[in-house]
Amino acid sequence: MADLTGREILIGAKKASAWGTAVACGANDGLLALALDLGQQIELLRDEPMGLGFSPDTSQGRETVNGSLRAHLRYDGQEAMLLALAMGAAGAPTQLGATTAYHHTLQLTDGLAGLFATLAAKKKSDLVFEWPSQKVSGFTIKGGMRIPTEITLDLIGATLARNGGSGTNNTTTIASVTYRDKQNRVIGDENAYVRLNAASGGALAASDNIYPSEFTLTMKRPMEGDHVLDQTSYLTEPLGTGFPECSLDLTFPQFGDVGASRWTDFAAKTAAKLELLLKSGALAGTAENYRLLIQIPQAFLETISANLDGPGKIPNPMRFWLTQANAAPTGMTGVTNPFAIRLVNKRTTDLLA
Repeated sequence: MADLTGREILIGAKKASAWGTAVACGANDGLLALALDLGQQIELLRDEPMGLGFSPDTSQGRETVNGSLRAHLRYDGQEAMLLALAMGAAGAPTQLGATTAYHHTLQLTDGLAGLFATLAAKKKSDLVFEWPSQKVSGFTIKGGMRIPTEITLDLIGATLARNGGSGTNNTTTIASVTYRDKQNRVIGDENAYVRLNAASGGALAASDNIYPSEFTLTMKRPMEGDHVLDQTSYLTEPLGTGFPECSLDLTFPQFGDVGASRWTDFAAKTAAKLELLLKSGALAGTAENYRLLIQIPQAFLETISANLDGPGKIPNPMRFWLTQANAAPTGMTGVTNPFAIRLVNKRTTDLLA
């Protein structure tokens, strides 16, 4: 049968409900990835007793199916569902007027029990790789001025099935996978902004604009599954092993007043709040643009530098550690966990439905 190239593969992702049991990917479940680094690792248990010149045997050991998926972030792509799985809560969206635009609010939850997805990838014309359960243990969103915003999702899985004409996701069912939207990538342009002021200050406004060239939002949830004697070869559903780690990196190409002000905050350990808005010129509904807003209620500057490296500009990168606020700051109603993401697209249902 025919071998495929990256242009011809097909990847589907769909929320699942029972760990280790696949669900079939179909219409609107297609995912436009840039890279899928996900396979299967099975350790070999070598038999190495004394008294022999060579190992006489090996046995099959524990299986792991971990990796990552990288994609351009789209306002209405299936990676939004995987992002919601990593955060924990989405809820029914709010229709914006009598339009086709809907507002989704993604919130961080304490844990991710019961939240995972099935991934399926057509690798050959006669072979579909199926990962029945993949937990999204974290992500990185990276963007900047006039560059596509990328999302990298960290995955911890149960097992891998390689299906031909049978299995839940097979060479017949994979043909039904379609994409919600092949366009509308999230790109920072002249409609985008980043705003920052004191966490105790008033609502963020245009007077609070700052001007980084790039940003990186990172969220990692330490978690592990276990191999137990449950008549299966795969991990139990991973659960948390420590506090989530949330950070925001901002890159300023030149040290100036913003960097000097942040250095003052750094020394004083002053908490800040931030907003990052990315908005498309395309409309999701009448007078309603596709958009993505990241709200950060409480952030502490963790590192800042203005190192000299030759006769050119003095770059000014800084990293903020994002924490839980005691109360939502002015202008960020309902947001107390390290960050929330508000998304406007055409999807009418809960991302985690």
